[in-house]
Amino acid sequence: NDPALIKKTLDLGPDGIMIPMIESASQAAMAASACRYPPRGIRGAAHPVVRASRYGLDPDYLSRCEQDQEFLVILQIETEAAVGCISEIAAVDGVDCLMVGPTDLSASVGYLHNPGHMRVKELQHKAEKAVLSAGGVYLAGFAMRDDPPVDLFGRGCHMVSGAVDIGMFRDVALADVKANKVSSLNLHHCLLFDASLYEFRHAYMHVCYIDHSLWKYLIFCSQGNESGLHCWDAMKVD
Repeated sequence: NDPALIKKTLDLGPDGIMIPMIESASQAAMAASACRYPPRGIRGAAHPVVRASRYGLDPDYLSRCEQDQEFLVILQIETEAAVGCISEIAAVDGVDCLMVGPTDLSASVGYLHNPGHMRVKELQHKAEKAVLSAGGVYLAGFAMRDDPPVDLFGRGCHMVSGAVDIGMFRDVALADVKANKVSSLNLHHCLLFDASLYEFRHAYMHVCYIDHSLWKYLIFCSQGNESGLHCWDAMKVD
C-alpha cells in the first residue's frame, strides 16, 4: 500500500490493481486515494508522458480516470484483523472489489502450513459473507487444491484466481525433465529461472541438462545487475 509504487503501476496503463494486506478503512482510503488524481486523490500527475495515456496521445485518458471508467481497485483481505473490518473497508469510496487471500489468512491465525484447516475455512467463509453482506463491492477469491473455483463461485464469488503462471511453467518443466532424464549419463537436471525479471513477476524458465564436470563452473546469482545480463537461479531436480 505504497502511493509511489501504485503511481508507477498505474502509469503503465493496467485495467486494474490489486493491493495486498489492507486491514482497516484508513488503509483502504489511502489505497483508493493513490489511484486517483487530485482533488479526489493524491496520484502524481505525469499523465502527458506515461504509457497509460499513450505518452500524451490519448485525449480521453484523464476523462476516463476522473470518471473511474475501465479501472478496478481490488484490495486483499488477508488477516483476521482485516476480516473484522470488512464492512468499513467496503464502504470506502473508490474500492471496487475485496479479495480474500487464504494463505496469508491462514498464516495470520497460526496455520501457515495448513491453509485448509477448519479454523481458516471458518474465517474465510466469514470474510466472504461479510463482503457479500456489505454490498457495493465485488467478492474475489483464490482457488486452492481443496477449494476449487466451482466451490468459490457457489459461495458467491464474482471473480476467482486460478492457476499461477510460474506454477504452470514449473510443472511443465518438471515433466520435461522426467521425460528426458537419462540415468546412464552423468548429468545434473535443473530448472533455471531468470532472476533478473522477478521484480516484474515474469520468469523465463529453462530446463537444462548439465554434465557433472561443468556444474561446479556454473555460477548463479539471485539478483539482477546493472549490466542488463541475465542472472539465474538454479534449482536441481535430480
